[in-house]
Amino acid sequence: MLACTAQNEGSIAAENTVRGNSSRVTNNVIPQAVFSIPQSASAKVSDFLNYKNIALGKFPFTASSRAFIEGERAGFVKCAIGKAAKKPLAFWLVGSHSDELINVASQILASDINRISRESFFHPSLSESLLNAYEHALGKCDRLPKGKI
Repeated sequence: MLACTAQNEGSIAAENTVRGNSSRVTNNVIPQAVFSIPQSASAKVSDFLNYKNIALGKFPFTASSRAFIEGERAGFVKCAIGKAAKKPLAFWLVGSHSDELINVASQILASDINRISRESFFHPSLSESLLNAYEHALGKCDRLPKGKI
């Protein structure tokens, strides 16, 4: 797998050995990043392929105020949700700071929440692009002109 996964597994194994715990590694969400130009990253729930009824949303950095401020407008965030529960299932990112944003996306996926709320993100921030992609998948993103992506 990845170094971050191996590090987590090693920490849990050490704690179990020293403290006599019986904690288990779940690896329900594993973030991945490619340190290229532009950067890219992804994270999805481990049972993502079991979902049949999903919707996709996409939010381009050209529509992000923070990306505009930083002059880093190339890239996007894509989100997959389960249509029935509106639960976020996966995020794909391309562009500046994707390696950092995927940590936020992973926490959203690992938290097992069924809805991402606007009050969790400040404006302007690149992380609110995660919310905007989620809202686009729901068909209610007010940050994009209708029919434009």
